[in-house]
Amino acid sequence: MDTKNILVVDDEEVICNSLRKILTRKDYLVETALNADDALEKIQHKNFDLVITDIMMPGLDGIDFLKYIKDNYPEIDVMMITGFPSIESTVRSIKLGAFDYIQKPFTPQEILGRMIKVTEFRERKTITDKGEIVDVDMPFPVKELEQATSKEFIKTTNRSDLQRMSKKTLYCDLGGRECRLYANTGIMCKDECPITKKQLEKSKEN
Repeated sequence: MDTKNILVVDDEEVICNSLRKILTRKDYLVETALNADDALEKIQHKNFDLVITDIMMPGLDGIDFLKYIKDNYPEIDVMMITGFPSIESTVRSIKLGAFDYIQKPFTPQEILGRMIKVTEFRERKTITDKGEIVDVDMPFPVKELEQATSKEFIKTTNRSDLQRMSKKTLYCDLGGRECRLYANTGIMCKDECPITKKQLEKSKEN
């Protein structure tokens, strides 16, 4: 999957212009919006691969904007940027499905480095007639994987390990998110959400 069409959302015009300049020099197609409401209008009329959004914005903030995107356009990856980083906002962003989180001020090298990561992630996705294989290293439907291993093993996997057979999701109280793993298996994880755990580990590595 390509990462060509990017939407940058920030109430600071200088940030929007800086990101557009950095990314267009690398042949990305970039549009900007100064608030989430304008961004939603653009998303409804054009397909974007990635949204880069500030957290602190007037009106609809970046966290609620992220939640809306993941609820309605799960195919869009989202990168959060903020000048006021906190553990709480980081964890919440990751729980809601943000791909990455970057702190202002950032350098062109930092942004382009993150773009390499998101591009590599999207390239690992393979679309087939039977469904979307998110992790090519384990391209198996949930039921087949469960038969070959066990339900306990299924609970240790995350959505990138499983074939998306449909867009059906259920809300998981433990993970605080819509979860296809829960919808596919009917099993809510115990003690700790493996998806959240893996995302937190990735954020610490970054």
